[in-house]
Amino acid sequence: AGGGGGGGGSSFRVQYSAAGEPHELREVEAAALILATGPVGAWSIPPPFAPLLSAASSACGRVLHSEQLLTQGRGTLREEVARRSGGDGGPASVLVIGGGISAAQAALTASRAGHRVVLRSRRPLQSRPFDIAVGWLDVRHADRLRFEYLCLPPTRRLQAIRDATAGGSVPAPYLEELQRLAASPGSSLRIEVTA
Repeated sequence: AGGGGGGGGSSFRVQYSAAGEPHELREVEAAALILATGPVGAWSIPPPFAPLLSAASSACGRVLHSEQLLTQGRGTLREEVARRSGGDGGPASVLVIGGGISAAQAALTASRAGHRVVLRSRRPLQSRPFDIAVGWLDVRHADRLRFEYLCLPPTRRLQAIRDATAGGSVPAPYLEELQRLAASPGSSLRIEVTA
């Protein structure tokens, strides 16, 4: 379940294998690419897309990582989506890669602006009150969990962190709106999952 990116001309073509179909490649073509991958504060960039964020890349103006909104602050998400998708005011195709709140916000913003949107996630979108197991937030359990974590050999701690976080989540109102839009006949928003 992987993908590859390329940005020549006026669009990107990304190939991936869909959930349950590892040998069947699918392709998405988009004028703009938004990467909403990794936790806030971490530039988690899938390797095929790293060269596209380089200032030297001809695609640089059409690729946005959600962290750029926080670190470069050149405008709102809506303004950045418009700028990256051609800026001529007409509808464009936008590919959003991610599965958390930033990806949901980017997909909804692009959809509300009239663009055709594909939201790609490596797992089904999920809604939780917090992005970590709630036990870590409960003082009755947090000390025990911290002790158990610190007793682990260093090599097992990373896996314990992964188990506790389990990826990003989407607030319930955003998830409901995404699902409603994706299910609407003639919708310009699609949600796709890679296994």
